[in-house]
Amino acid sequence: MSSIEESPTGQVPTPDSEGTNNQAHRGNGRRGNNGQVVLTNPINYEGECDKVGAILALQVERFNKKVSYQHFIEKICDYIVKKYTDGTDIKVLLTDGKDSIKIYEENNMPQSLTEEERRDIIKDAILKEEIKQFVSRKNNIRRNIQRAFGLVWG
Repeated sequence: MSSIEESPTGQVPTPDSEGTNNQAHRGNGRRGNNGQVVLTNPINYEGECDKVGAILALQVERFNKKVSYQHFIEKICDYIVKKYTDGTDIKVLLTDGKDSIKIYEENNMPQSLTEEERRDIIKDAILKEEIKQFVSRKNNIRRNIQRAFGLVWG
């Protein structure tokens, strides 16, 4: 019996210089002719939002705006604080990985009025307005988290 078998296409493979039929690794694969990884974006790629001024990339990728993870987070935080309404509220999420909504609730929840304070029309009106502002800002934090996720992931 022959050591060379027919391939599924019906062709008999020819042995290479070492007498084996291993020809699968003769091409360059995903690398260019000089051994470098071929990139889909140009070297001056600035990310989906060029105003951030930084991008994350793999070590082998060559981009002008590529920075370390820590520097990227700083740039993202700076952008969010400047461009988002109440952007400082979600900074702790990006820098420390803590739940921004939970922290906001713990630090800013309006306090209930006593029975005597409820009879005071002004204090009652102030509490209602504080509750509206609290809920509005909490919803804004949720929106900002979604926007920040889109900013980071593109």
